[in-house]
Amino acid sequence: MAASSDSDLPHKLILAIGLFLVLVAVAVTAQRVSSLDARVAQADKSLEHFAYANVMLDDLGRERTEAIYLTALKDSAPDEYESRVESTNSIMSVLSTAVADEEWRRSLSDVGRESLNRTRPAVLALGPLREDVRRGTASPEAVVTRYTAVIDSMIAEMGVLIHDRLGETTFGEAFVALATLDDRIGLENALGQVAFAQGWLPEPLRAEFERAIETQQVQRTQYHANTDAAAASALNLAFHRTGTASLTAMRDAVWGSGEEGAVLERSEMIAWSESMRARHNDLSMLRSLRLREETELFEAATRARMRSALLQGVIASVLVLVLMSCALLVLRRQTRPGTASDSGSDGGPAALV
Repeated sequence: MAASSDSDLPHKLILAIGLFLVLVAVAVTAQRVSSLDARVAQADKSLEHFAYANVMLDDLGRERTEAIYLTALKDSAPDEYESRVESTNSIMSVLSTAVADEEWRRSLSDVGRESLNRTRPAVLALGPLREDVRRGTASPEAVVTRYTAVIDSMIAEMGVLIHDRLGETTFGEAFVALATLDDRIGLENALGQVAFAQGWLPEPLRAEFERAIETQQVQRTQYHANTDAAAASALNLAFHRTGTASLTAMRDAVWGSGEEGAVLERSEMIAWSESMRARHNDLSMLRSLRLREETELFEAATRARMRSALLQGVIASVLVLVLMSCALLVLRRQTRPGTASDSGSDGGPAALV
């Protein structure tokens, strides 16, 4: 009985080691798949958050426009401004609730969490700015500068969070360029409408108008440098669709309206506004489309990694089972009665020598 038990020990040991290695392979595979699946789920949730943030950027831009009107045009009523403030606060409340989700926040890297925390000072800066607009103590150029600083801060942190969610990609930089470009189109539109409303654009605002155009050129170049040919073509198409000769002429007229004797035709305000809003709407749609496309690409790549992890786990488990079977087979052959290892036992041929 003892001899039989001793002979079974190597078999049991091989079985135990083999089963342990299979369990390790299964556990590692399950952990990898679970981690990758969580990344896909968090990317989906982040896409929803980014959609809210996109709406917030648009609402902030409209709020800035109404603030410019209120401080630059004497006949502007505060009702429109208050309506825009209410709209911005509403989407900010929705976004704040969304990003307060503890599971989503834990999934961020340290860089992502720091970026999210940096948005708070920008939001808090809106309070004093709005009060200055309401009291009439902020000049139109100060309104432009302070609102634009808040919007730029939000855009920059969105770029960081996109990079944190989607991994090694240049889309974070491309998004910042596209969102900034879109924002400056909105700013150019607002300043142009002020110019057409009063017949000319005062020097401080004319400088802001020129700066908005220069920033568009820089950000358009940045976008092209950080995206593929198809995405760059989509942006070029949006500009081509609205880049009429009349819009170019109106832009030149607004820029030169501060010069002596230059007066703008108020009747052209509608044509200016419609052209600029069409361009802004095209870029806003492109922003949302690119976010969805990049998120879907990330999810597809992550799911491919999940399938690869499952395949590797299955291969590892099968390999362990094959090796374990081979080891047991070799061991059985070595310990089988009548093999060379038993030829010297009592009663065997060697005992007669």
